[in-house]
Amino acid sequence: MAQYTQTATFQGYLKTVQQSEVLYSVASMMGLDPSANLETNAAMSILRYMDFRIREAWEFWDWTETLINDQRAFENAWNASSTYTIGQIVFYWGATGSTGSLTYYQALGSVGANVSPPTNPASWLSMSLGNVNLPLPLTVPTYGQTNPSGGLYPEIGTVLDVTANDPYQNAIPVRVPWTRSAQGIQIFPQYTTWSQTPIVLAGGSVIYPYSNFNTVFILHRQPYPGFATQEWVSGMSYTIGNVVFYQTDSYQCIQNTNSQAPSNTAFWTLVPFPYIFSSFVREAVYGDLLREDGQQEKAGTVLGDRWQGTGAYRFLLAEADKQTIQQGLTQRYSVIVSGGGW
Repeated sequence: MAQYTQTATFQGYLKTVQQSEVLYSVASMMGLDPSANLETNAAMSILRYMDFRIREAWEFWDWTETLINDQRAFENAWNASSTYTIGQIVFYWGATGSTGSLTYYQALGSVGANVSPPTNPASWLSMSLGNVNLPLPLTVPTYGQTNPSGGLYPEIGTVLDVTANDPYQNAIPVRVPWTRSAQGIQIFPQYTTWSQTPIVLAGGSVIYPYSNFNTVFILHRQPYPGFATQEWVSGMSYTIGNVVFYQTDSYQCIQNTNSQAPSNTAFWTLVPFPYIFSSFVREAVYGDLLREDGQQEKAGTVLGDRWQGTGAYRFLLAEADKQTIQQGLTQRYSVIVSGGGW
């Protein structure tokens, strides 16, 4: 049985296993001894099948392990180490509740590094003065948006919801009309303001009027990151986005290198293997290898049917049941029945 760990990721702590545990488990099922006769070619063949099956599992369901709830602004975050030119607009996050936080600012001229918007009104014009107009339509970039630390926010994958307040901290999330374009998530201008005070309309309908909000919360699935199909090779050049297998796991290159090992976190980041996928991937890859070996009938039984939930797919359905029933993640609905009868 795989030993799982808690891995820190962008969405908190994720229950993970080492990719090598699944690799070695599949090898053992095929009669190979991982410590003795698992040759590189055989290992790479298993890794290729693993990448295919992890992706299938990743996109099978909206797993909580793959969902991100991001609070995003419509402009890049101000960064202390960056310089700016006249007219540039930034979003100042600041500390919660601090002066000037969660506000857009526009550069009044060339602005050097470490010139904080709230404390330098001669360099920055605050949106709170009503003098900064954001480019329309308001757009949250799909990828490439900088965060307050100077890094990049995770790429926005399949979007499930866009709200004006945090859906995980508010009983009634305020949904915002949106559409997706090649530029990113676009918020319609007429809906760029909101209020927490509801208005009851004639007939009992409740609406939330809009009034000046600066950010949106985007609930989306992380795009499939890709798992390695090749081992890391010292001396080979790697560019941002390349994924390699190193020792026990997959690592993604975050800074071009031809010498730094994946253990160097300045150049590589771990691609965590979600624990919930381990049983399905192990069984499905075993079936793939049986089919490659010509054992078609046995492979069909092991793989099973996706729609009937047999074979390897029973593991995915079991995990989906846990999230929809045991964890109570399904939407609750209140039904008001008229007293007049039908």
